[in-house]
Amino acid sequence: IRRIEPDGTTTTLAGSGQGDLDGKGKGAKLRYPSGIALFGGLLYVADRDNDKIRTVTTDGLVNTLAGSQQGDLDGAALSAKFWEPWGIAVAVDGSVYVSEVKNHQVRKVTQKQPCDDGDPCTKDTCDPTAGTCSHSKIPGC
Repeated sequence: IRRIEPDGTTTTLAGSGQGDLDGKGKGAKLRYPSGIALFGGLLYVADRDNDKIRTVTTDGLVNTLAGSQQGDLDGAALSAKFWEPWGIAVAVDGSVYVSEVKNHQVRKVTQKQPCDDGDPCTKDTCDPTAGTCSHSKIPGC
């Protein structure tokens, strides 16, 4: 994955050669990254031939968000199976939508908000840009 600055300077943000490895910068390995979307300071990548959805931070840290191996299985993020994810988009609520070539479908990956305190009686608000969270009690809960 390359970054092109406004002045035209081009640098490798993440990845070096084919493979399947989370990591930082050129230490990460991807296979046919085909779709990207930017949201909340993260780059979301459809890693087609690894059948995974990855996130990339602005400093090049690559992590697997969802997907385990080729297939068609809904479930927890790292247990879900994709078959050649291609297109990707992120909604304002952070839900990730993925189109798959071989499964002929669009899938939704719902992310647990990093600010979720686990209390069903609080409304959790996250500002990913500032890196802050707030938790307000839900009246009557």
